[in-house]
Amino acid sequence: MRLAAFAMLAGFGCSTTPSDVLQLVPARGADGGSIDPLTQPPQVGTLVVQEIDDVDGDVQLLADATLSAAPIDLAIQPGGITHTITVTGYDAEGGAVAFGATLPFQAGALSPATTPGVFVQRTEQMAVMPGALSEPRPLPLFGLLNGQTLFVSGGDTSSDLYSLTWYATQESPSLPFVPRSIAIPPCAAPNVATPTCGVAWLFGSSDGLAPGYYIDFGTDPPAASAFTLPGPGSFADIAGGVTVTDGVHLYIVGGTGTSGPAQYTLAIDPSDTSDDSYPYGYPSWSGPYTARQGASAVWAGDYGLVMLGGTSISAGEDAGAVTGIEQILGFLTSICSAGQSPPSISVTGAGAALLPTGDQVLLAGGLTGDGQDAGVMLVDLTACTITPWSSLPAALANAQVFVVDALDAVVVGNEAAPSFRTHVFRVNPAGAVEIPTVVPHANATAVSLPMNAVDPGSFLLFGGLDGGSTWLESFVPSPPL
Repeated sequence: MRLAAFAMLAGFGCSTTPSDVLQLVPARGADGGSIDPLTQPPQVGTLVVQEIDDVDGDVQLLADATLSAAPIDLAIQPGGITHTITVTGYDAEGGAVAFGATLPFQAGALSPATTPGVFVQRTEQMAVMPGALSEPRPLPLFGLLNGQTLFVSGGDTSSDLYSLTWYATQESPSLPFVPRSIAIPPCAAPNVATPTCGVAWLFGSSDGLAPGYYIDFGTDPPAASAFTLPGPGSFADIAGGVTVTDGVHLYIVGGTGTSGPAQYTLAIDPSDTSDDSYPYGYPSWSGPYTARQGASAVWAGDYGLVMLGGTSISAGEDAGAVTGIEQILGFLTSICSAGQSPPSISVTGAGAALLPTGDQVLLAGGLTGDGQDAGVMLVDLTACTITPWSSLPAALANAQVFVVDALDAVVVGNEAAPSFRTHVFRVNPAGAVEIPTVVPHANATAVSLPMNAVDPGSFLLFGGLDGGSTWLESFVPSPPL
């Protein structure tokens, strides 16, 4: 296999490129043209190409070459091993200024129709990916089908599919209703399709009357079928709830929605297909727990599914009790050391992510009870303490967190009405710095990219109000050494 830099690919890649050439896919400029990330200042002088075994994590150096017009030979061994290829561009000072990675693939299965591309962009910056979706979609819902195709819905009954292998849209079906929450089971292994990880679960409106639907993308055309839920919960309990995974199971956490306090979480076990009524996995309820809305939820390893913050009151009511930290299910270790009580967390709409320490959650964004910026804080689940990191330059009514390392993260979120303006902030204990988007967004949502496994903190951003951007933007930090 060979790697061809942008200057070698007329028109930046075409369908007639031989299957043994791994194409570098350029970003899109704000004017619609292509951007070569290797020649932006400071210019890339050296390309380092590595192969990562997705099973055991072994890393093999494939090339360390000065950038030139000649293709770079890559000694990838054919076979059944699943690989990820990473491309890192270094400037004259040794800084990693450009980065990209393929989806996992099997070298022995390559053909002219299956050779992946590598979307390469400048690190620490937002970049527009090729192609555009059908409409902006406010607060879109994301899911990854078969580990490689992005499913996007929200706003109306249309949907979008975007291939992260080919960086292009695909034909996508109309949906039976406007989903409030979605869940797509993770694949059992990287980029290895299973009957359940190509199925999207759609959950309906907060009135509890809209049924649930499966969309099976393993059929042509995708097949839709309705399902109901067992008691004691209902669709109303999880409408708008965030979906959390432990890597196998899915949890739609009702208390994270904003339609009113909820006290149930729906758990989906994709491996349990013993009930013919649920061919794609068995759903069951956990609860009741403290009724709340606007909370944050995270899978925290041995601490299980943890919910933080939120409020126990409905919109428009007088201020009520503020909820703190609560373990919902699946925990092997209890939060708080002996004699410690969970702290009160007065924030709604914050993003939450587990840090590499395994017992600390970064809570960022969201609003306090009086509508002010809640800032960024470190929540220690063992000691049950809160350590403030910093404030944010803008108050975010809803937010997401993407962890780079134990002391570094990216926060994505939106201001409250009327602007709904989207911001991206790089945060650490010393402060927060805004990362400009290429084009303005409002009411956007972000989703972790598959390359997050090799470059933590990578994500994709999309969304906007009517007339807004239909472009997908991605972000990658400088890759770890």
